[in-house]
Parts: sequence; structure tokens; C-alpha cells
Amino acid sequence: MTTFDFTAVDGVGKRRRGVLEADSPRQARQALRHRGWVPLSVYKINDKTNRYKIKLKYKLSRNQLVNTTRQLADLVRVGIPIEEALASIAEQSQNLRTRAQLLSVRGGILEGRAFADSLADYPGSFPGIYRATIAAGEHSGDLAVVLDNLATNIEEANEARKKIQLALIYPVILFGVSLAAVGGLLVYVVPDVVKVFVDNGQTLPLSTRALIASSDFLASWGGLLLLAVVLTGLGFRFALGSVRIRTSWHKRIVSMPLVGKYSTEKNLARMTNTLGILTSSGVPLTEALAVATDVMDNLWWRQVIEGVTQDVCEGESLQGALAKAGVFPPIMVNMIASGERSGNLDEVLQRLSKQQQRQLEGFVVLTVGIFEPVMLLVMGGAVLFVVVAILTPIMNMNRLIA
Repeated sequence: MTTFDFTAVDGVGKRRRGVLEADSPRQARQALRHRGWVPLSVYKINDKTNRYKIKLKYKLSRNQLVNTTRQLADLVRVGIPIEEALASIAEQSQNLRTRAQLLSVRGGILEGRAFADSLADYPGSFPGIYRATIAAGEHSGDLAVVLDNLATNIEEANEARKKIQLALIYPVILFGVSLAAVGGLLVYVVPDVVKVFVDNGQTLPLSTRALIASSDFLASWGGLLLLAVVLTGLGFRFALGSVRIRTSWHKRIVSMPLVGKYSTEKNLARMTNTLGILTSSGVPLTEALAVATDVMDNLWWRQVIEGVTQDVCEGESLQGALAKAGVFPPIMVNMIASGERSGNLDEVLQRLSKQQQRQLEGFVVLTVGIFEPVMLLVMGGAVLFVVVAILTPIMNMNRLIA
């Protein structure tokens, strides 16, 4: 049974788009004609010629992934085979993309592939940690438990991500409003106000002259300055296309104040979370480390974890490999050493994951809490400078008249 994507015209002339299962394209067209529809196009979803198109178009959101995983866990727990569970969820799904992916994965299973291998056709929707955990569940026979744990972990990760995003929204808006306010004053307000003093030939104070110079510069060169910033950004982004340059830049980021702390906390949280999920599901440590490498967005940290993985493969303990790297927090190394000695490494890794996530959230909240008043002071100082630069010559003029 193969999954097909079709486009057809129904009995009233309305164009229809959807997915269906059939043994061949001919049978799929016959099924459409049986509905009274005229097929316009029918093609296999997992056809290699369409694989790139499908991967781009069909990508599950985090909420869709959570809901699908939770439903699969419930159905598998009551004894329904995974291929039937996928068909049931796909049938009730109102989202065409979700339905297409699930039926395509089901088709792979019916062809004899493992569930995790069928998910690999859609890495955008099912990341490496997801597929590795599913594979471990298939090997251990506890797929329902693994699916349920996966859904819970994804939900917790989504909640943590939302907290960080919400904490960052206000400072970003405040910074943008500050730039717009000061720029608007310099470009549109200041020239008209100070023109009166310039025409009178009055000697202007230093602050007013500096304000006029800034206003003239922005009025004359503001567009080119903005263009230069945009081109610089594009050039920098193009340069980061090189793995060597991007790795060097990511290493520099780690050593930066605030940004480096955030990058370190985020990547350590991802690493410990991945290792905790996979090892508790029965995935060997070396495979879990390989997956943890893929989920880290900092290439320098990836190189560090690759070195740790190599040491573990050569017989080194995880604690010894982390200590040898010399960049991991001592408390993390000590907790992992304790977990290896006691034989409950997976539990220690899960505790470490929650601890790292709390540290990351706390760091973001603290940094944002400091940034907000600083940004308000900077904005207030800039506006105060503009006001003082304008009022000073007015007060001087009043003294002369008096």
C-alpha cells in the first residue's frame, strides 16, 4: 500500500487536494473516479523525484508533533499495531500535511521498514533525538512508554522555549522603539527647531552643535548607513556559510559576556536533555552522544562533544571524557561521576537536564531584568540630551532679551 498526493475536480467543478492510499497510481485514479471526481494529478508522496518537494512542504509543528505522539502512545498502549494507529490518526487529522506524512510513514512500515527508519524520510518533522528514542522503544518492546515520555519531554521543552521567548519580546520591542524615537527626533524634529537659532546667527553651545551635526549626518547619510549595515549583515551571513568560519565565530561567541553564557547554558541544557531521554530509553551512551551532537546549534560545542564521544568509544568513562575536555562545569562532571559509580546515570542526566534548563531560564530572566531599566535609562538619557540641546540656546536668547 502506497500513499499518493492527488489533485482532482469534484462533481460541482471544485478543485480538491488530498492524500489517499492505493497499490498503484492507476488504482488511486480509479478510487477518485469512484467518488465522482476527475483526477488531475496523482503521484507517490515518498517517490524520490518528489522527496525534496515533500520535505519542504510537509513539516509538522511542535504542537502537531506532541499531539500525534500522544495519540500514538494511547493507541499502541491498548494493543493497536503502529501502522493501524498511524492510519487512524491520519484519517481524523484535518491538516493535509500531517495526514500526508503519517500515511507516508505508514507506507514505509507496510513495506517492511522499521518505524524509526520510516520517520527518517522527514527529518524536519521528526528530529534525530525523536527517531533515536523511537528506535530504542522498538528494540526494547516498550514503544508505548517511550512515546508517552517523548510527548511529555517535547511539551516541557516547548513550555521552556515559550518562557524564554516571552521574556525576550519586551526588551526587543523596547530597543526598537528607542531607536525609532531618537532617530525620528534627530531627522524630523531637530532640524526645524534649531533652524531658528542658525538663522539668527546665535552662538550655539557645544551640545546643540553636536545635536545639529548628528541630525545633518543622519539626514544626509542615514540611507547609506542603513544600506551599509544591511550589506554588512548579508556579507557576514554569507561568510558564515563556511564551516570553518562559522566554527571560529561560534567559539568566539562562547567567550563573549552574556551572549557566551547564554550559548553555553542553552547547549549544555540540550546535551543533558538529549542524553537523559535517550539513555533512559535504553539507547547506548555512544549513540546518545552522537545524537546530542546533532541537536547542538553551536559548532564549537559540537566539536567538543565529538571529542567526548571519541574518548568514550575508546573506553573512557563519560566523566573522564568530560573532565578531559576541560570546558564543562565541575558540578556536572561530579554528578555524572556519581551516576556512573551508582549505575543510575540516566536518572542523574535527567536531573542535570532540569537543572540546566532552570539555570538557562534564570539567566534569561535576570539578564532581561537588568536590560530593561538600562534600556530605559539610555532612552531617557538620549531624549534628555535632545531636550537640553534645544532648550539651552532658547534660555540664552531669553537672557539676552532680558
